[in-house]
Amino acid sequence: MSVISGVSRTRREYSLRDNVLFRNYGILVRGIVFVLILCIPFISCSQSTYLYRDGKSEYKIVAHTNVEEINSIAHNLREDLKKVGLVHLEISNDFNASGRKIVLSVSDSVHLAHAYIMTRLTGDVEFVIQEIDGDLFIVSNTVEGLSHAVSEFSSKYLKVDKLTPNKEAHSYIGKLDIKNISYLGKPHFSHRLIYTSEAEDPAYRSFHKLQAFQGKDNHLWGGAWGHTFFRFVPPSNFYKTYPEFYSLINGKRIPEQLCLSNESVVHQVKTALSVMIERDPSSKYWFVGQEDNDSHCECDRCSKIDNDNGSKAGSLLNFVNQIALAFPEKTIVTLAYGETQKAPRRIRPVDNVMIMFCTSGDFNRVTPLEQQNINIILDPWLQKTSNIMIWDYISNFKHTLFPLQNLTAIGENIKFFRKEGGEGIFRTRQYLWRGGI
Repeated sequence: MSVISGVSRTRREYSLRDNVLFRNYGILVRGIVFVLILCIPFISCSQSTYLYRDGKSEYKIVAHTNVEEINSIAHNLREDLKKVGLVHLEISNDFNASGRKIVLSVSDSVHLAHAYIMTRLTGDVEFVIQEIDGDLFIVSNTVEGLSHAVSEFSSKYLKVDKLTPNKEAHSYIGKLDIKNISYLGKPHFSHRLIYTSEAEDPAYRSFHKLQAFQGKDNHLWGGAWGHTFFRFVPPSNFYKTYPEFYSLINGKRIPEQLCLSNESVVHQVKTALSVMIERDPSSKYWFVGQEDNDSHCECDRCSKIDNDNGSKAGSLLNFVNQIALAFPEKTIVTLAYGETQKAPRRIRPVDNVMIMFCTSGDFNRVTPLEQQNINIILDPWLQKTSNIMIWDYISNFKHTLFPLQNLTAIGENIKFFRKEGGEGIFRTRQYLWRGGI
């Protein structure tokens, strides 16, 4: 009995001691868990980089070059941050200033320590938004690309939306964590333009990453646009003295189009364009486009070129190529429109000619253009050049007041043009009216 009792007593002692240890271990574990819970906010804070929080920010905006357009972009960013985060950031042009920075920079002006960011950029309007060591870099190769970058930042991270020139949507966001932001903006189209009254507003246009053929923020397109022949050879100056500069129709020279095989016309257009470029040397794209009619020259030389090429685009492209070769640093834009919409059989555009392919003709605006086999006309151009921009019409110009149910077609056409490889898109809506298509 004593042995058994001793064994039983020893087991009870061990059991009692184990219970005490287990309880102590449990208390220890619960204590550790409790401490970890208390530390979570501090751990979270150490893994975050707040551009602002609770109406306070350590950041300043650094517009890396003191250029008017870049400073304007910096002010736009500051206003968006103020509306959404209730913070007012200083704007500086000193990259070496102390403290956290949002760096807005174009091309080689970026700080050399972070120049590798630029290696991610290949196109003019591509951009990078990247956090590095607590600083936020927003950079592009061009001022236009930088403007697009800031618009994307406001839209993607600050949830700002500009619905119309006079109506904006945004709400308060208490804090913004920019830790590990690394965003490459690579637009599907290099050129995006809309001919509407809303798009005349610079702030609206900038926010939606639209270009403009004209205006203060136009950095690419020179002179007039569209139908420009008579800008170079105005009939009021030349027709009376040089009627041979103009179209021969039914045996008579009329000032409707130019005679594109006349060498003196080629010389005059080169001279006039040279003067325009001298006044605006920074613009890259220049329109040399036919007038808005089908009165193309029927003289023997123009007709031979057109007959050999199976299209009025033959004499047009032969003419435009000569202009383009005289200005190799510029891109000459011409229209595939009306009787020049069909690509020529033989002549190809030289490298610095852009074809503006117009979706004019017997196409309705409700059915997607791909379903109407527009590629039968478009593909021959794409086989000759990739330097093509689309001029698409999204209004019923014949019956302006008639409802046009084309929202589906508008979206499908954009997808189609992107798939086909168009470099840009220009859409024409009823210009004078707001709020409708």
